[in-house]
Amino acid sequence: MGLYFTFALVLLWCHATWGSYLDLPRLTFTGRIHVDVATMNNAACNFDINRPDLILPPNDTRNWNINGTGEFKILNCSVTSALTNDLPDNVPDAIIGSKVVNNLNMPYPKIADLDVEHQLSSEVYGLHLAIVRSNGEIAFQARAETMPLVQDIWTRRLCKLSGGSRDMGSKAVTVLTDIKWGNTVGSPVLQELQFITTTTHRNLSITFNVFNFNEVGRFLATLVGAIGVAYENEPLHFAGDRLMTFHDVNQISPPLNTDDTCLGVNGTFPPWIFKAPFHINNNSLRLSVDFGNSLTTNEHGIVRNIGELWLGVQSGVNNGCIYTIGDAIPYMDAKWNAIGNIVDRILSTEQHNLLLSSPLLVLGTTAKDPRVTILSEHEPIGHGSLGSTYSTSPILRSCTNNALQLQVMLKEPSHFLRPTDHYIGRMEYMEEMKVQLKLTSYGKPVKDEEVTVTPEETIPSGGVVPTSNTATTNEQGLVSFTFRVAKKNNSTSTFTGSS
Repeated sequence: MGLYFTFALVLLWCHATWGSYLDLPRLTFTGRIHVDVATMNNAACNFDINRPDLILPPNDTRNWNINGTGEFKILNCSVTSALTNDLPDNVPDAIIGSKVVNNLNMPYPKIADLDVEHQLSSEVYGLHLAIVRSNGEIAFQARAETMPLVQDIWTRRLCKLSGGSRDMGSKAVTVLTDIKWGNTVGSPVLQELQFITTTTHRNLSITFNVFNFNEVGRFLATLVGAIGVAYENEPLHFAGDRLMTFHDVNQISPPLNTDDTCLGVNGTFPPWIFKAPFHINNNSLRLSVDFGNSLTTNEHGIVRNIGELWLGVQSGVNNGCIYTIGDAIPYMDAKWNAIGNIVDRILSTEQHNLLLSSPLLVLGTTAKDPRVTILSEHEPIGHGSLGSTYSTSPILRSCTNNALQLQVMLKEPSHFLRPTDHYIGRMEYMEEMKVQLKLTSYGKPVKDEEVTVTPEETIPSGGVVPTSNTATTNEQGLVSFTFRVAKKNNSTSTFTGSS
């Protein structure tokens, strides 16, 4: 049928492994990060050696941290949960409470953009991570591959906190290599991670979710993350082998607290929920969903209460009723950050069989919101393509509770296309870069599918182009494109005014 993919240029290409930290064993951590942003790279004119008169003055708003070092630090961070395949969730693990630190006895890592003309492609270079026990012994340490910090960046909060803050949230995913194990006594999760990585020679997978950026004194943000085993052939920077998204979903406006003044224009906040990668273990039937970069926050930087949310899958009977999966998503629970914002559910055989070829959903409840009018029963969601749109806000019914009225908030698209390696790169005139993409449908590779890429933006126009716009996926769902810099870009050496 052919799949069209818009390739946003900066030239980007990503690394592919299945959402390993989403599977077990897994440990999670929470803390803060300090990013000493070097804002000199916010304007190209700061780098023109022939026009020093155009260098931005210190009081220019783009130079708000002109002496920034670019250092990236993890602060006040600790392990908050640990899950293994063999032990129940409530079994204590001695590693909980241990410190998560970066770059022991070495310089701090740096955060930087490769090109001043493309902001918001920041990467962290030189990050090393360690877990240090209460007695000072190192449990393990490893080196992180270069990590894009602003993957899936979005507006999590429409207003700024007093004193200055940023309203964005983002996700980062990469792998940990050069792993050195230390004292793992009393920690089943570390022992299982050590056994798997040493016997199979696999790396570890890690995710960072960052939000609540605050510029008061230092550029600080909340950090919630997780570590698991990196699977073979997993995308380096994309979590989960499946993904739910808000695209083409007409999200309802949920009930809000009257004292929440951070509502945006006319009380709206699109989207209410962002993307959520997930993984299904087909052996244990465990569904694991990462909501770390999914939920909006209020004016205090706390996850906003938008009513009950459920995971579900549509049945093929009873007019397409919804099988809700487990209890409501506990996103308002005090331990939400402690579990890494990751929800685990054991699927029934029927639910698992449905999800082999059907989309996973996040559903909001409307029964407790008097402002929502039930329009009518709606046709089943079906298994349509990315273009399926629910413009009439369908009201769906629970298969087990007729009083539970549900509306789709997130939906898994039928196809998931993403790069399979590092996706931020820089090329000069006539240089080429080969980009490999992976295409799956409900977690399974799609072969013999025609994929078309269209450059979305280049500087100058038409500067970076694919040697061929169309290619076909192989047995593994992989397809490759080669991009070439076809024009010289002289704009960065020509400035007028203050540029």
